[in-house]
Amino acid sequence: MKAANKLESLLWPAARVGESLGWVAESLVGGSQPVDTLPAPSAVVWDHESLDAWLASTAMRLDLEAVAVHSTYGGLRAIVESCAPAILRLPALDQRQVEPLFFVIVAGGSKRVRLLGADGGQHWVSTESLIRQFRDVVENEPTVTGPIDEILNQIGLRGKQRLVVRQAL
Repeated sequence: MKAANKLESLLWPAARVGESLGWVAESLVGGSQPVDTLPAPSAVVWDHESLDAWLASTAMRLDLEAVAVHSTYGGLRAIVESCAPAILRLPALDQRQVEPLFFVIVAGGSKRVRLLGADGGQHWVSTESLIRQFRDVVENEPTVTGPIDEILNQIGLRGKQRLVVRQAL
């Protein structure tokens, strides 16, 4: 199975993110509430602000702390390597994606991270492939790629040099 396909199979839909919070609670603090009794957020709360508020209140009920973390493109590696256990929201894969998706990081590291899949299994994946999953979303966003391509066109970069500069930007 290709790394991207394996990672996509480990994503948690927002409708099941309560289960992942329950898992984190059970693994860290003995979990005061079984995983399967946590209410899933309704589709109504899938906008960023409402979902963040739901996550914070649900985490609080489980004696956990939910902290919104924002990262620069370059700072993503440090977060992925050191944030475990954590639930990280993947930016929308495309404009048609309505339901937010999440990765549950069980253990971090510079070479590999262990993710909890929605199937309940724990899976080791390369840190680089997880970081690439997040970066691909940004790199394929037209509001990001359009201006970068325009700059590269204006300065006349082609071929391998264009690719190297594009990736650096």
